[in-house]
Amino acid sequence: MAHTQQANRISAATQSQPRKFWMRWRVRLGYPVAIIYWLLATPTWRSIVYGTIVALLGLIVRAAAAGYLRKDRELAVTGPYAFSYTGNNQLGFSAVAGSFVADGNGNITSGEQTYDNAALD
Repeated sequence: MAHTQQANRISAATQSQPRKFWMRWRVRLGYPVAIIYWLLATPTWRSIVYGTIVALLGLIVRAAAAGYLRKDRELAVTGPYAFSYTGNNQLGFSAVAGSFVADGNGNITSGEQTYDNAALD
């Protein structure tokens, strides 16, 4: 516990004042910005329903992942991970995305990936 408090004091001492301001106000400023954006976007009921579904899925994934993270305390080496890559290779533009589960001993216990390469279409 004392080690965490000391790390927090060091972190707070090294952060610049503008950064502290934005870290404190970023969420609070997000709510009015979101409301203004929503009002000016003229959403349809269909887009609201789809957006709500996507947001709920994101919350479920975040809640599931929260059990694996120990913020500012230790590196997460077990649990679910996701990755993505977009760029060019010898065949042209390519995109790769996937996920895997690590066991903490340097082993991948399961996973999957998907890719798209414009040259192969």
